[in-house]
Amino acid sequence: MHVIGACKTTPGRIRISNEDNVFLDGIWIEEGSRAGQSHAAAEPSYHTFAVCDGMGGESFGEIASLLAVKTLGSYDGPDLGERFREYIETANRVICDEASRRLVNQMGAAIAVLSISGDRAAICNLGDCRIYRYDSKGLRQLSVDHRAEMPGLGKGMLTQHLGISEEEFVLEPYIVRDIPLESGMMFLMCSDGLTDMVPDTVLEGYLRESSGEKPAAIAGKLLQVAVEHGGRDNITALIVRINP
Repeated sequence: MHVIGACKTTPGRIRISNEDNVFLDGIWIEEGSRAGQSHAAAEPSYHTFAVCDGMGGESFGEIASLLAVKTLGSYDGPDLGERFREYIETANRVICDEASRRLVNQMGAAIAVLSISGDRAAICNLGDCRIYRYDSKGLRQLSVDHRAEMPGLGKGMLTQHLGISEEEFVLEPYIVRDIPLESGMMFLMCSDGLTDMVPDTVLEGYLRESSGEKPAAIAGKLLQVAVEHGGRDNITALIVRINP
């Protein structure tokens, strides 16, 4: 199978800075080169993709998300799916150490990771960055949102994210392994800047209409519709397509 991935990211209509970051087969976005960024993944024997949403205000969220994807580079390999917990623990420690060094109380990131090796995939997430599967059965969310339930009060606080000290809380990443791949299927990975603006039913419609287009074009369309619906947060969309 041939795997191709591409992403688009934007600060949105209100935020000045973009605290999102991505990982595409060893590529991430360095500071100062974010807005409008688009990358296409290469074709190694295995594939790793991630979307990371930094938190902390000012530049600290941007630093946290960058540290998370840089640390992922050290774990990038065909066995990543078996090492998700180790990666999460290391990335968490790196971010906590940096926050301590900078004397910052709040500095963290939500993250979703997709690992593909052979004809199987594995996913891992903390927070509310999402991973969807799109195929002949439609759009299905594979990840789990780690948010406190607040009926009638909007979104609750994140209950899991990178940047929590080991003394305060035990991180429990959501992990699914041995996901079968099918020719023609796609994965959508995104930050909540997309899903807060665009309902799943609308996302599914755009994926259906654009299924024959290149992943970068699909990601660009999703960003455009999110901006048109308000664009209140940073927005990142990463599309991974499985071709014959």
